[in-house]
Amino acid sequence: MDRSAWLKEKRRSTEARMDTLWPPLYDEKWGNYSNDSQRQFIQKLLALLPKPGAILDAACGAGRYWPMLLGQGHTGEGDDYHHLIVRKAA
Repeated sequence: MDRSAWLKEKRRSTEARMDTLWPPLYDEKWGNYSNDSQRQFIQKLLALLPKPGAILDAACGAGRYWPMLLGQGHTGEGDDYHHLIVRKAA
């Protein structure tokens, strides 16, 4: 396998694991942080941003708010210190 294909497969595999392995661990360790007041805050923030916009989600955790960001046509990058992964969504 050439390097480019290997990197693509590594990224795909890592993103799949992050989507399935980390969310339950976040809930166990820190509790389910997704709540109505946080969603309302994010909706107000998104209303202030030009569309489409690029958003950096620092300390993205399990990425529970990404559907809200992407659903409004934004693109985003997220990173989290705990797992040192950068995800990019278009």
